[in-house]
Amino acid sequence: MVDSKPTIKTSGIVELDDLPEKEVFVELNEKSKKKLKVLIRKMPSISRFLKENKINACFWDWWSGKKSNSIRLDNFKKISNALCFKDFEIEALKGKAAISIEKPKPFFDFTTRSGVKFIASILGDGHVHKKGIRYYNKNRKLINNFIKYSNAVFGNVRVRINKGKNEVLIVNLPTICRKTIECVGIMPGSKITNKTRIPEYVFSLKEERVFDFVSSLIDDDGWINNGRIMMDMAFEASEEPWLLYDLQNLLKIFGIDSCLFPIRKYESKHGPKRKMWRLGIFSYKNAEKFCSKTNLESKEKLFRSEKILLCKRRELYRGDTTYFIKMKEIIKQRGSFNVIELANATNRSVRHSRRIVLKLKRFGKIRVLEPSYSSKTNPSIERYVIS
Repeated sequence: MVDSKPTIKTSGIVELDDLPEKEVFVELNEKSKKKLKVLIRKMPSISRFLKENKINACFWDWWSGKKSNSIRLDNFKKISNALCFKDFEIEALKGKAAISIEKPKPFFDFTTRSGVKFIASILGDGHVHKKGIRYYNKNRKLINNFIKYSNAVFGNVRVRINKGKNEVLIVNLPTICRKTIECVGIMPGSKITNKTRIPEYVFSLKEERVFDFVSSLIDDDGWINNGRIMMDMAFEASEEPWLLYDLQNLLKIFGIDSCLFPIRKYESKHGPKRKMWRLGIFSYKNAEKFCSKTNLESKEKLFRSEKILLCKRRELYRGDTTYFIKMKEIIKQRGSFNVIELANATNRSVRHSRRIVLKLKRFGKIRVLEPSYSSKTNPSIERYVIS
């Protein structure tokens, strides 16, 4: 497990002042717009007022109302500060595109249940594009929930839903939403190329909010099968799986041990070679703890998680990969492990453990250290480390 945390510090709450001033436009309601224009008309010279406060010339587009009903955020802040204009209501926020957030919230709170689920959806089946945010899914319930979370965080978001290949639905959110989540550290572009991390504020949330976040990740990218909880994600072959490291650390805070390992490499049409990594929870103790805290929305995954809670088996040693947890524990204490130590740790027979070790060695997942003289005659004490 890697102890490093995301470097971008944020509280998880984004205010109007945090947004890029020259890329965001404010549309006031009619009452507030009339009040502000009355105050501006009282100035001896509007041109001098604009010059003294360094207000951009695009102010006149808003003033005339011919080209735009919205005023650029930096101009609005300078005018409202100069005139002490504080009693106003914002009708809509938008980027340069016409699509906007109507009746926006006073601030955008990503620490609420809707907020963390929205962020998790972006990290799962979402994509941050330069023109906005896109969310892909076949499950209509998850699509509707994503729209619900978007409205709960931002206000009345004007969304577009398109149909992609293989019956995949695509939800498009406006550019202003993308500019907002940049403030919590999720940048536009490929999650693989950007080395996207879980926002740091998530690590300091209460347990209930953290598992709201984790539940959405599992709904999007995870699966539950035979009592095991797993999630696969691709990263550049030369890079570390930082997003899964963060998730592993997040689960560890609440006493849930997981196993992280690579499963395959493959060529990519969009850049360097990729490596697929898997995060797994394999022991019954950890799986039960995980399922008792999550609130999954996928009916199939919810059904399978409830089966785990009803299961009476104490340990699930159904996959070779479950041995990685015990291997790592022994390596942490002794620097390497042998078959006998692994058999004792897993409470399995030496013969069974030797077969697993030889299999993992053959696939290159573990490697042998320089064998001692005694290990040549007794392979069970040959020492190994994870590749």
